[in-house]
Amino acid sequence: MAEQPRILERAVVHAELMAAFHHRFGIIPDYEKILECTYSRLIGPGATVIDIGAHSGRHTAVFAELAGPTGRVHAFEPLPMAMASLRARGLGPHVTLHACAIANRRGLESFIFARGAPEESGLRLKVYNQPDLVTPETIEVMVCPLDDFIDDFDGLQFIKIDAEGAEIGCLESARHTIARHRPIISVEYGYPGYSAFDLHQSSLFDIASSLGYVVGDLFGAVCSDRSMWARVCDAAYWDWYLVPAERVTGWQAALGV
Repeated sequence: MAEQPRILERAVVHAELMAAFHHRFGIIPDYEKILECTYSRLIGPGATVIDIGAHSGRHTAVFAELAGPTGRVHAFEPLPMAMASLRARGLGPHVTLHACAIANRRGLESFIFARGAPEESGLRLKVYNQPDLVTPETIEVMVCPLDDFIDDFDGLQFIKIDAEGAEIGCLESARHTIARHRPIISVEYGYPGYSAFDLHQSSLFDIASSLGYVVGDLFGAVCSDRSMWARVCDAAYWDWYLVPAERVTGWQAALGV
């Protein structure tokens, strides 16, 4: 029993260490690479993977390699210039590109193209990492729920969501898909994005709980309750795992915890 408190606080320790690297030593870890290293242990040949907010394919290409020719990758990207980059990569016949944003509604919708930092484009005007470099422009894109594609997702193992604050809407739009397949989900979630949608730190924890999922960090630690989540959300990094409650032990084992 003496070890249990330290295990439960591990997510806080991880967040504090990463914050120290950044604020005390000026070291910003490559979180995209850390995310890749972790999901590479979770996705196997023949898997179906969904990439929401694929942008120019930084992770889509890795998913295509991990899933292999017997798997399927569905990449969703509404920004025309990013979709053009995705198409130019020639990722293979097992990768399907969808020129739309995922949301809990359908139709044409305004979309903010962040000229100067296109990777921060999204459905709302947000707090940009370097606002002096960004010129926001409004364009129109198609939006649709992920559940519209549910019949294409046999073998679904993993979903990545990076939607510049629209992550909760993406999850709401995928309730049937998530209930059917129980995939592991990675989500980028931080104040600059979720605040643009009038959401809160607790919004991610709440929807995860409603889906029967728990929130975990990049290193295999679980946020066991709201108070712990409040301590780690926005403390150092924005990448999180949502893990089916019944799969936590297997997820941690895959990450070497």
